[in-house]
Amino acid sequence: MSKVYWIVFSKDLLWFTDQGELPEDSELLASLSYKENVRRMENAGGQSFLGVQLAPECLPKNWKLVHLRQAFELLSANEYKVVCKLKELLHWDEEHQFCGKCAHKLKQLTDISKQCPNCGREYWPSPSPAMIVLVEKPSEDGVKDHDEVLMIRTHTFPGSFHSLVAGYVESSETLEETVKREVLEETGISIKNIRYVASQSWPFPFVQMIGFRAEYADGTLQLQKEEIERGGWFRRNNLPELPGKISLARKLIDQWLREGE
Repeated sequence: MSKVYWIVFSKDLLWFTDQGELPEDSELLASLSYKENVRRMENAGGQSFLGVQLAPECLPKNWKLVHLRQAFELLSANEYKVVCKLKELLHWDEEHQFCGKCAHKLKQLTDISKQCPNCGREYWPSPSPAMIVLVEKPSEDGVKDHDEVLMIRTHTFPGSFHSLVAGYVESSETLEETVKREVLEETGISIKNIRYVASQSWPFPFVQMIGFRAEYADGTLQLQKEEIERGGWFRRNNLPELPGKISLARKLIDQWLREGE
């Protein structure tokens, strides 16, 4: 019989045993599955996982808490994908318990949907779309080492790293309009040559990140102090601390760095 592993969350923190591993089914009380909202999932290889959100006092004191960002370095790609999906579904379960039309208690319909038994309305997980953009300023002399990239640090970032301008898409906006608006609002500059690069599911808590690149067009940096702690233009040889490799921001930055080699 194949092992069953638990994915145990405390908000954005993930619990590992004192050996630095995901706990097996035998290491948690079976009664958990009756007391808590437990999500079951299998990865591409058929390995089973159980996901649950618990308070720290429910778990052994010698277990280790690891932020979901850092857990990327400890798990396989398949395991981490399962972890992220479980995190998103558990968050969705918590936020969608009652019908938005008649306020009746929802019931599970499928693995990823719920239905109101009173009015019949169905609900499906829907991640919020958000954009992130690498804004570059090519050097006037054509020397790659003199190119610059715009990086910021918001007041809410954990740790001490800088990242890229990002923000949620508003109603009636195209993605490109969101990119322009967020850069202008947060930094005071205008941009041009916006192009799509890649996307990423981002479980903090339930976002579809859409990555772009753009070029500086006009304006002087005027950082939005309510949101941004600091920021500026940086050359490839003088970058601040970068975000973790898990993030789409880091993938965009690494792509820009390779172009200077």
